[in-house]
Amino acid sequence: NTDASDRYGDNQDLDGDGIPNSQDNDADGDGIEDAIEIGEDPSNPIDSDNDGIPDFKDFDSDNDGIPDAIESRDASLSDVDADSNNNYADLDSDGDGLLDIFEALPTGTDLTSIDLDGDGRVDGVSLTGEPLSLFDNPVDTDQDGVPDYLDIDSDGDGFSDTAEVGDYNNNGIPDFREVENDALETATAGSGGSVSLMAIVALLLLLCLQKIGLVFARYYSYS
Repeated sequence: NTDASDRYGDNQDLDGDGIPNSQDNDADGDGIEDAIEIGEDPSNPIDSDNDGIPDFKDFDSDNDGIPDAIESRDASLSDVDADSNNNYADLDSDGDGLLDIFEALPTGTDLTSIDLDGDGRVDGVSLTGEPLSLFDNPVDTDQDGVPDYLDIDSDGDGFSDTAEVGDYNNNGIPDFREVENDALETATAGSGGSVSLMAIVALLLLLCLQKIGLVFARYYSYS
């Protein structure tokens, strides 16, 4: 048997396309040209997750669990947060403060089983550098074709995920994925605030009553 690590040799064929790695413009077959993943110094190719496997031979360059082939699938979304760090090497691709490893998986997933230290990377380093299969279909809450980890408004309610990072009603569904409850309520209180929709309505009602009272007072003062 050939050890998995042998696939990374220059004369080997990592992606199984019949072209040796040294002659392959995309050695790992992730859809990203090696010239981009290698960086400016070919003698010291970029290794985003420091796992000993350079990005151009790594199926998951940032080790967030999401395959590079998925993170690079839409060229127009290659760097969503415009931080000059392409999604395949970015632990928070949309820059909303929520790690990709969290947004890519369904609500209720026990992240401690794959990322105990909460650093946004899958724990342990695989000898093959291959991502986990549970990330093959990242969650897309609002079904707009943009997965949550690339979507700054995952539930499509008009409020950014950054404003909805909490769980206002404590129902186990993060507010950035809360499509059933009132959008304004989760947006104003979901990130830890105490203002609710009912409080806003009550305040407006009180102001209206005060205004009506002033009108009556002026009327009777002139009569």
